[in-house]
Amino acid sequence: MWTFYRDNIVDTEILGEKVKASTDSSGVHKDVAAVLPLVEQSAMRLGGFASRADLVKANQRPGSEFRFEAMSHPGWMGRARHLSFHGTGRAMDFRAGTNPDFGGPTHQLVSILGGGELSELSAGSTQQRRDLQKVATHNADVVGLRADLRERLAAATDEQEKARLQSDIDRIDAHLRDSVQTDATTVKVRDRATETHQKVKSIESKFLETWATITLMRALMRNFPLGGDLAASLIGETVDSAAEAAKQALDAAVKAKSPDVGTIRDRIRRIEEVRTLLNNPAASISATNQKQMLDKVDQLSKSGLTDMPAWMVQAFAERGWQWGMWGGFADAMHFDYMGPVADVRGDAQYL
Repeated sequence: MWTFYRDNIVDTEILGEKVKASTDSSGVHKDVAAVLPLVEQSAMRLGGFASRADLVKANQRPGSEFRFEAMSHPGWMGRARHLSFHGTGRAMDFRAGTNPDFGGPTHQLVSILGGGELSELSAGSTQQRRDLQKVATHNADVVGLRADLRERLAAATDEQEKARLQSDIDRIDAHLRDSVQTDATTVKVRDRATETHQKVKSIESKFLETWATITLMRALMRNFPLGGDLAASLIGETVDSAAEAAKQALDAAVKAKSPDVGTIRDRIRRIEEVRTLLNNPAASISATNQKQMLDKVDQLSKSGLTDMPAWMVQAFAERGWQWGMWGGFADAMHFDYMGPVADVRGDAQYL
């Protein structure tokens, strides 16, 4: 299904973090390393940093965690249905402790308690992935062209030829620096990433507020008969209200022959999975039972959903990287490079 050669994995540095290919499960693909400076260039502009040193300092926070994996054919890859971005050196994780991954019914319960839908964010859409591929491919082509010109410049002996080559390189540098602010597709992917980040933070705020109320009720009622049931009842009522709202939205969408019918039906299915776990402690969905779901939600109330700065999400997006917010799964620490890389077949690049 895919091919991968360890020789493609190289050292790199991103936001001040050095990554060594010689370290086990580290390094990035050489084609990814070639375009990473563009991310830092965007981050400086979007974050308003005067220097790279200021940019690096802004990302170094207490408890920050970095993970760069480039694994060569571990057993699970041969059994997986998808091509691993981490496994081929095309993915990066940042600040894992405060950008946790979670999915399944837990993902939906957080959405309900947060008054939004994490599964329906625009940055996780199929269109976003397609547009990111377009942006990343264009940037990769231009960076490759610049590399060729630099090689020719290094080998040139004629002064006029050197001047012409340097002029061409300067034009490419200007294009890579400035086109992200005007190119229509780049603007779209950045805007979707911005909108998604704002919605995640809004959902996070409401979720934390709601769960704090539930936690307080649990504490106050702990020593009273049926106290725990009252807290569970509050969760159940919130889920029931979400289910009713989704059914009303589906009726309206069907009546209007809206293209959102499928999306809303998926939402109803996800909500029903949460209801099943709440009503049946013995049930298990997506390897999650009621206790595991509620325990994970409690963990998320302590870590939050993300502390990723908006400028960081935007910078990666406008250079062709997808932020880890997909339908049914949140992984805010995670970024996938959507551009082509050597030795991974074209038909297997984005599975």
